[in-house]
Amino acid sequence: MNRPYIGINGIENPNQLENMFMTYSQKGDISHLFMIGGRVSYKTLIDIKDEPIILMKSEIRDIFEELEDKPNEDVLFALHYFTKPLDEVRTELKEKAKCVLNNSLSEQITQLLENIYEKYEKNQPVFQLGVQINVSWPEPEDIKEIKINHPKLKTILQVSNFSSLEERIKGYDVDYILIDTSRGEGVDFDIDEAIRIYNTIKKNNSALIGFAGGFSPENVRERVYFLKEKLDTRDFSIDAEGRLRTGKYLDSNKAEKYLKEAMKSFQINKRLYGLRPWSSG
Repeated sequence: MNRPYIGINGIENPNQLENMFMTYSQKGDISHLFMIGGRVSYKTLIDIKDEPIILMKSEIRDIFEELEDKPNEDVLFALHYFTKPLDEVRTELKEKAKCVLNNSLSEQITQLLENIYEKYEKNQPVFQLGVQINVSWPEPEDIKEIKINHPKLKTILQVSNFSSLEERIKGYDVDYILIDTSRGEGVDFDIDEAIRIYNTIKKNNSALIGFAGGFSPENVRERVYFLKEKLDTRDFSIDAEGRLRTGKYLDSNKAEKYLKEAMKSFQINKRLYGLRPWSSG
């Protein structure tokens, strides 16, 4: 059975995890997993690190091994994968990228998980392994193929294009759907619009639903509270990245504070007096 998560995306190395794990150990009675997100792309597969937050395969392996050494069944390690058509790639990268981008999305994910997934199946660590697809409306058949090839893998579909949502969302068999108007840039979303999108997805897909966009240590308790009020449930996920950075890098202090505040907000069932109504203005 899938459980919702509190996500921190943009993890760069295993050294960032220890204090976050200590913070998460104080989660209390909430059922939420701690989702550790690593940003990866087609550049990971061609070993081009021209963006500091994009993980290379060796860095993925280092984080994976750290999670094996510190087993925690409440952790989801999710690789957030972005790709694009070959004709949209910079000219100087095209020759190297074509060996990846001429393949289907499912084939790219298999290449991304090469060795890691085999090790995951063999060693059976207690943490969960997942992939988030950061591609606008990928082919549903690709998602099915990913699940067939990696049956223990949790799948997350990022949705940031909401055109024809009701019809499109029916075609996906995934574990989670993330409503994301921010794409990791910390941009706010409108709560009323987010609720409308949530309800449309819920009517047409059985996946657990989450929200991303502008969550920060300063606003996460307020925002989770109002989402709980509007949805009449706390069984939803949240994910943060953009406002947890200092410059281009994940700020561990901001991440730990966000995690602590998020856990408090999901523990609270009574009204939080003193919070102002959330508006995206």
